[in-house]
This record gives sequence, C-alpha cells and structure tokens, in this order.
Amino acid sequence: RKNKYPFVCKRHFEMKKGSKENKNQVAPPAVTATTPALPAKERKLIDFRDKVYIAPLTTVGNLPFRRIMKQYGADITCGEMALAEQLLKGQASEWALLKRHHSEDCFGVQIAAGHADQFTRLAEVLANEESIEVDFLDMNLGCPLDLICNKGAGAGLMLREKKLRASLEGMLKVLNCPVTIKMRTGWNEKEPIAHHLQCNIQKWNIDGVGAFMLHGRSRLQRYSRSANWDYITEVGCSQSSEFNNIPLIGNGDIFSYADY
Repeated sequence: RKNKYPFVCKRHFEMKKGSKENKNQVAPPAVTATTPALPAKERKLIDFRDKVYIAPLTTVGNLPFRRIMKQYGADITCGEMALAEQLLKGQASEWALLKRHHSEDCFGVQIAAGHADQFTRLAEVLANEESIEVDFLDMNLGCPLDLICNKGAGAGLMLREKKLRASLEGMLKVLNCPVTIKMRTGWNEKEPIAHHLQCNIQKWNIDGVGAFMLHGRSRLQRYSRSANWDYITEVGCSQSSEFNNIPLIGNGDIFSYADY
C-alpha cells in the first residue's frame, strides 16, 4: 500500500517543512490528475437506538469474539483499536484488526492517531480500498496507555482540540461513512471535560459526526473504581439546542444487556 495511493493530505512534518521553504510561493493544487476519484455515495448515519452495540475491546474484541456476539444477538460491532501509524506502514497484523466477518451486518473500525494527517491519510486509504468495507469509523480518544497518550493519541487527543477538529474535518472530506468519537470523562476524575468537548464539537458543525461514545472513567482512573454514570447523564443533557443533536452512548461496567 505504501506507493499505491497518491495521498492528497501531506504529513504534518512535510507541511511544516513546506511552509518554511515555500513561504512566499504559491502552493500547488492539492488534488492531482492521478488522484483516484471517490465514488459518489450518500453518507448514511448509524441508528444506535435500541441496538446492542459491542464496544471495541482491545485484545478481547477480535473477529471470533464478535462472531459469537452476533450469534447471541448483537446488532452493531466494532473492531479492536488499530494504530493509524502502523496501518499506513502496511503492518499486516494491524490491518488484520480491520477484518470484517460476513455476519457483521453493521461494522465499524476504531482508529487511534495523534495527528490530523495520519487520520486523513488513513481515511483516504479506507475510502479507496475496495477490500475494506466499514459502516463507521470510531476515533479513539479514550486509550489510557502511556505509549499511546505520549504520542498525543488516545485520551491525549482530548486535550488537543485543534488537532481533533482538523482530524474530523480531514476524514469527513474523504470518507463516505460517519465518524463516531470514543472518549473518557477527562484526564483526571476531579476535572471532567467531556461535556465541554462535546459542546465544542457540536459548535464546529462538521457534517458526518455520527455519535459520541463516553466511557465513565477518566484517563488516570484507567479501569479502576466504578464508571460515573451520573456524569454520563449530565453530559447527555448538556448539548446545545442551537446545534444539531449528536447521539451519546455511555459505557463502562455494562456486563450484560440486562444491566443496561
């Protein structure tokens, strides 16, 4: 895949380098004649209401597990977190995380990245790769691992709103499917920011944001103590009526449909 796609989106370090070298020059057009045209297709949002959604579970939610969940009545499934950086390098083990079983009639992939160009370039690949078919792309803003957060990805992206906005705008310019946003309550338990972030994303008014997925724990909590469902309810009621409502799906400590 490395040389197959003439990427429209430049990498972040190329853009910085180019801005210094060509400060007084006219920038060339972004789209070349050899850039594959995206197929004309209407973006269809996912209706999560009254559906059993299997959240992405790293090291657990693999394809065999999801097949079992479908047999037990799951409606919507999502693959494990995959790293955009490794996908763009053509890492076979990472691409395997995006594999879909034919029984998964509504399927999404979850992607983690720390830069808008990584999200956008991967979106270009997904939009042009005929062998990959997804119904939605889930942005990971919830992974608490140091290895991920130190790169500005996972929960670290919650603190970088400019990067987040650029990522959403870049992906939704090339994707034919909606983008959902998986996040945590905030960086630490005492200073939750999900309600502010949700309202800001609403105000950006970016077409194609399909839903928010909110894990009721902070990044520093990781998986300790109980999920804060009172705060999830608060976030669900905090959206502005001046903008389009975006569905919110809470998660954390739900071990069965009966619990929900």
